[in-house]
Amino acid sequence: MSPGPIRSVAVLLGVLAGSPALAQVPDAAAVRGASLRGVEFLRKAQDASGAWTVTIQGKKEPQTGLTGLVLLAILEGPGRPAADDPQVRKAVEFLKKQVREDGSISAGTLLNYETSAALQGLAAAGDQELKPLIEKARDFLLKHQADEGEKYTPKDRHYGGAGYGNQGNALRVPDMSNLSLWAEGLRAAGVPKGHESFKKALYFLERCQNHSETNQERVEDAQKRIVVSGNDGGGVYAVGDSKAGFDPGPEGTVVARSYGSMTYALFKGYVYGGLGRDDPRVKAALQWLSGHWTLDENPGFDTARDPEAGQQGLFYYYWTMAQALDAAGVDEITTPAGETHSWRPALAGKLLSLQRPDGSWKNEKDRWYEANAELATAYALQALARCRKGLK
Repeated sequence: MSPGPIRSVAVLLGVLAGSPALAQVPDAAAVRGASLRGVEFLRKAQDASGAWTVTIQGKKEPQTGLTGLVLLAILEGPGRPAADDPQVRKAVEFLKKQVREDGSISAGTLLNYETSAALQGLAAAGDQELKPLIEKARDFLLKHQADEGEKYTPKDRHYGGAGYGNQGNALRVPDMSNLSLWAEGLRAAGVPKGHESFKKALYFLERCQNHSETNQERVEDAQKRIVVSGNDGGGVYAVGDSKAGFDPGPEGTVVARSYGSMTYALFKGYVYGGLGRDDPRVKAALQWLSGHWTLDENPGFDTARDPEAGQQGLFYYYWTMAQALDAAGVDEITTPAGETHSWRPALAGKLLSLQRPDGSWKNEKDRWYEANAELATAYALQALARCRKGLK
């Protein structure tokens, strides 16, 4: 465990609970070795262009966003590469070629997603010559947020959010996943917690939380259903929308289902927005997370209907969990039953158990590109980098 006081979800909520003995901490050397094997897998997968690729209709295509995330995973791994590492330099040069006049770093399709991911990799490279490029990308992301610049006001349900940003459509519909990645891009570029942009994001985050005390949004979806807020405190994909499906609500309405990865993204957004532990929105999110603690699935999906539903986005779930809890300084999760889990060694152990013989990670439940081993491995390695902080 990390030195200093342990701050748990139970403490953050002001809940006094028993603390059963923590599980044995995985061997730090094993975690380091697993991370190095993952990095080696990614190095071998690099394309001649310097990028990492996905296969589309049988053809490998270099991907800007994936390259940014993989580069970050390599640079965060144990035994950081030297500044003149040839593979790192090739990846940086590839990303530099994707820089557009408006400051975005993109092939021109998913402007926010690609820029946010690429910015993280470039910032981690630590090259002072990249500073002007990083600052322009940061400014692009700040302008990309749905706010007064696009004639939104805090009364609009998309206010404060960020979407994929297709070329010719600066915003698309904002969603929690894109906002989460956008926030990581800004943080990598030096934007501090509590910045005005993160405070604006609070409006969108609040509308993506099943917390009717602070979310009174009513949305008509594509099926003409009225979607209203539930009360479990969890997070959903977008205002009135959830990738985990819907449950019946009062008076013929429906409620978008809360699920794990989006609730961690919600919580992280609240942390970046500067909300304190006593804020009712933060308390509600933490209550959902402590009540749904698991490493076996992405909780919140309807596993009664589809037993494998919780495997969707599993590595993204681990990645976002590690980002959120690390950013908040939370070291332990205490469940309503009083069971205490030190998440860093627990998550590290889980990831080690899922690593494949070639050093990679891959989700056999092919949704959101997690069957792409390079993407799943980047998620896993970035999560392990945060787990290693608590291991000796």
